[in-house]
Amino acid sequence: MTADRPGIRRSRRAADPGLTVEGRAAGSGAHVARCQGGLSYAAFSLAETTIVLACACLLGALAAPALRTIHAEWSLWGGTYQVESALQWGRLQAITKNASLIFEVGQGGHSIWWKDAATGETYETTVRWLPRGVRIGACPAQPVRFFPRGNAAPAGSYVVAGDAGEYRVVVSPAGRIRVERL
Repeated sequence: MTADRPGIRRSRRAADPGLTVEGRAAGSGAHVARCQGGLSYAAFSLAETTIVLACACLLGALAAPALRTIHAEWSLWGGTYQVESALQWGRLQAITKNASLIFEVGQGGHSIWWKDAATGETYETTVRWLPRGVRIGACPAQPVRFFPRGNAAPAGSYVVAGDAGEYRVVVSPAGRIRVERL
């Protein structure tokens, strides 16, 4: 404890300005006792390194199929919520702009976009491509159209399919959009 502030302890480094960053006195030679000739003996042998690498490769090989399954599941989930959020966006735009919008699905079910119902013009900024391996497998015979009050006609559902399963995005006549796992 120091005399200037009772009850407060100072560290050895703060008390001795001759200590360097490594925590030893400059020129003391204490570090030489740990290393001979400047070489450190704190290393792994070839056998230890080989065993660790073999274990890492084994764990990687066991985890690879699980990673493929996780990737397929996340791609399907992402594609489903991409469709759901596009439908939500179209409904809100129809209400905001006081105009009707039509939701279109591309050939093969790999892309989606919105069209203006009055002019038939495609909103180029709304074109979205679904993730690889994910497509819209089933959709209404006529494209869903959102009206200025937020209601939809015809009501229907979009089945988003992938390697990990299927989701259904349902649009009700009132314009409510929900997602179900099939």
